[in-house]
Amino acid sequence: MAAASDGAEGGVDAYVEASVLVAKTVIEDVHHADAARVLDEVARSGWRLVTTYAVILEVIDAVRRKVIASHRRQSGGEAEQAGVEASGEDAVARAIKIIEDMVKHGILKIVAVEGGSPDFSRLCDKALAHRGRAVYMASSKSYRHRGIGAFDLMHYAFARDAGASVIITSDAAFADIEGSDDEFGHIRVQLTGEPLIDLRGGGTGRDRRSADR
Repeated sequence: MAAASDGAEGGVDAYVEASVLVAKTVIEDVHHADAARVLDEVARSGWRLVTTYAVILEVIDAVRRKVIASHRRQSGGEAEQAGVEASGEDAVARAIKIIEDMVKHGILKIVAVEGGSPDFSRLCDKALAHRGRAVYMASSKSYRHRGIGAFDLMHYAFARDAGASVIITSDAAFADIEGSDDEFGHIRVQLTGEPLIDLRGGGTGRDRRSADR
């Protein structure tokens, strides 16, 4: 899969995070309709979309795992297993086709970020600083951790290095960094389940505590 050329002038606007492309591919994904809607809206709005090969790698892995895990064991035979594995590979092929079509039509640009690997020591410090919080889940009567993940911080570094002013994601934890980090806080967060943000407007228009879902 080859990277696209620079195309339109004016710089990169929005970094597409893996969860959006996964949701776009997997119809059963809870964020599928929202991901499709947001990608259509940003394409019509003229935003330039950018992603990285790190995202493509994550999409390939996540789509395969998600689709295979969605199958329920029946016979347990070899033919059933082969069919389940084939469905996973079909989903991966569909994800690659979606991404390649977006690149072909000038909607998405895959970039090789200059400068090599992120500063992992710095990202470790950020993982400690942005520790998240415990959220009680009434449905399961248990707690879960809500907060930015290690790989999410890598995507922030890639987005910054690519010159993106927005990250598009279905993961509400990304919103915790917006406006609260000296290095990444200037990057706006477009959640797939929310209306398209106004890049010229001030503030986030989002209560981070209300982002828990």
